[in-house]
Formats: sequence, structure tokens, C-alpha cells
Amino acid sequence: IFAVGKASADYAGDMFDMVFALEVHLGGGAGASDPSSIAVMYEMGAFAPFSFLLPEEWPRMFLSSLLHADIEHLAVNLLLLFPTCCFVEYAYGKVGFVLTTAVSIVTSTVVQLLGVIITNDFSFASGGASDLAFGMTGAALLIGVVNPRALSNTDAEALYGFLCGYAFLAFLLGIGGPIAVYFLFGESTNIGIPSHAGGLIGGVLAALMMPNLKLEERIKQGFTIPVAVRVVVAALWLVAMAVVFAYWIEFVQPIVVADLAQNPLGVTSWWLT
Repeated sequence: IFAVGKASADYAGDMFDMVFALEVHLGGGAGASDPSSIAVMYEMGAFAPFSFLLPEEWPRMFLSSLLHADIEHLAVNLLLLFPTCCFVEYAYGKVGFVLTTAVSIVTSTVVQLLGVIITNDFSFASGGASDLAFGMTGAALLIGVVNPRALSNTDAEALYGFLCGYAFLAFLLGIGGPIAVYFLFGESTNIGIPSHAGGLIGGVLAALMMPNLKLEERIKQGFTIPVAVRVVVAALWLVAMAVVFAYWIEFVQPIVVADLAQNPLGVTSWWLT
């Protein structure tokens, strides 16, 4: 499993490391409470709804996943990314790995935009790879449903069991825990729950629309989701994404432009994702 997926996981890790090194070089990487780090992350492409003007700012969807507030933030995300990336590529192939990456990040962005539309809160910015980490986790957890033949050896079964426990812990820390703290104690955290939840949803949807391309025949024959279902899920996902982006451009973006003229920075809080 690690022999198959290690290359992609290593490339992803190297890319995150290089971007973080650039952040540090530019004066960032000292944490979400450090003004210079905030400025560096924003300038390098952190997601910020108050300035998410389409089509010009669309790269922020993807650039924000490369950025991290400090070394601890980066390390936590890499710990979750490495095993899940390996497992996703092993079970779904390189095409599936790329699909999961794209769908997780785009869905995470859309969930964040929906949160902004519902709460009318434009005053945050976010960055971090945990939208991708949660997406890879969601796709990995569905292997037992989508492609159970990929679990037909002892090593795969053992890793799958480990990932289930790992995913539960990640859910507690990245989604369930912050929600519980808010409702029990009335305290909010700087953990980006919409980004995490959106990434997880995106990973699950990616698994349900997964093509069985460039896989060894033994694993390819294990796909249980009919092609028609995969096509329908993909079509519905595309329509949902298009509707949210169209609504944002038509109804929300003019408000953002008007407000931006009066409040050029706009950030009052940072979410770690």
C-alpha cells in the first residue's frame, strides 16, 4: 500500500514543506496570532470571503490549502495526510487521487461560502491542508463500500482499521470537539469547522463518483458502485457547485465589493484548517 501511494504522498508533503519554507522566508510561519504571519498568508492566497471575487480570485480555493500558520499546524495536517493519501491512491489509482484532491478542496470552499451566506460573516480568513486531509479520509473510509476488493489482504485490512480509528480522532479534534466546546461552554475556537466538514463531504462524494481507471485488474473488478450512479453523483455535484458559485457572483459579490472599499483588510479572525 505504501509502496503504491508513497510517491504522491511524498510529493504532496514536499510541496507543503516548500510553501511553508517560503512563508517563513517572507516573515510568516509564527502562528495565527502573529500579524506578519497573517499578512503573509493572505498575500500568498489564504481563503478570505471578504475578497473572494470571482473569477479573479479563484486560485485562493487551492492556494489556501498549501498555507499553514506555523510548524505545528503543518505537522498535524501531514500526520493525517500521509496514510490517507497512500491508501486513496492504492485503492483508487492516481486518477482517483487527483479527483479526491480537487473535489475535496472545491467542496470545502463551497461549504465555507454557504456558511458565509447563512451567517453573513465575512470577517474571517482561513488556510491549511486539512480540507484535503479530511477529504482523503472520507474517500479512504468509503473504500470498504466502493472497492472492497482493495481490502482483500491482511495489510490493507489492518491499515483500514487503523484509519477508521484515526478518522474518529480527527473528527473529534477537527469537527465534533469544537462544536461541543461551543455548545457546552459558549467558547469558539479558531478551527475551521466548515472547511473540515466540506473536505470530508467532498472526499465521500469523490469516492462515490470514482472512475476505476489505471488500476490493476484485481482491484478494478472490485468496484461496487454502478457506473450510472457514479455519473449521477458527479452531475449533481457539478450542478450544486455551479449553483453556489453563481449565487455568490450574482448576489453576494456586489456586497463584498461595496464593503471592501470601506474596509480593505476585513479580517477579524483566522481559522486554521
